[in-house]
Amino acid sequence: MKNLLKLSSLLIVFAIFFMGCEEPVNTDPETSKNVYESHLAVSDVFSFTVKETSKEKSDADSSCYTVEYATEDSTMFTTTITFNENCTLSDGIVRKGQIIISGNGDWLNIVNEEVTVTFNEYSMDGKDINGELKFKLVLSGDKPKFIITENNMSLKENNKTTTWSGTNTIVWEEGYLTILDFNDDVLSITVNKEGVGTNGNNYTATGTVYTKNCTGKAEITKGVVTIVENGGETAVDFGDGNCDGAFTVNGIPINL
Repeated sequence: MKNLLKLSSLLIVFAIFFMGCEEPVNTDPETSKNVYESHLAVSDVFSFTVKETSKEKSDADSSCYTVEYATEDSTMFTTTITFNENCTLSDGIVRKGQIIISGNGDWLNIVNEEVTVTFNEYSMDGKDINGELKFKLVLSGDKPKFIITENNMSLKENNKTTTWSGTNTIVWEEGYLTILDFNDDVLSITVNKEGVGTNGNNYTATGTVYTKNCTGKAEITKGVVTIVENGGETAVDFGDGNCDGAFTVNGIPINL
């Protein structure tokens, strides 16, 4: 399967854009931060799940965590990733605790074969993460599609908690069959989630964005994501597909 770690890195690119979109908004900037942090947490777990369960897994950058594989039968497995106290990898994020993955060991190649992820005292940068995630491939071929389901997720820091549930749908729109060429890759990421922010307000985040390779790196170049909270609405529009790094927030141009 073509460079699945690249897929997970694109999800993190998506999360980073949220962090840059706090102003000008019609919703509480704290909610934008909650949406960003929740997406980053899920993207990060997806990345580790892909890395440690695919045939492409690597021992690179694993100096402060261990991986234990337990096989139930010929296909079912449990993978436990244990991070040492204050484990800091090259991305600068401090992790500790355990990510526990269970399901079919070949889930990345079998349509509708789902893996479930749970947590044991797991945290990122001091933020406690709990809940359940499910990952599965729902369509194979030249445009594979993945579904990420987020069930009763929570993130807690300094006695303030945000909770959410929802789904992310990822489609490899272009370039999947050109194994050695990453420059032609186009992915779509569709978000549909609802939650309660650390401010106590209910919110929804919905929309679809497209990523492609721009000057050697993945960027969001197209699509709209909308956050709705207490009657206020913030729409982030990433344009029409150009590699210009520009987007608008509620119609106001922003450049990162």
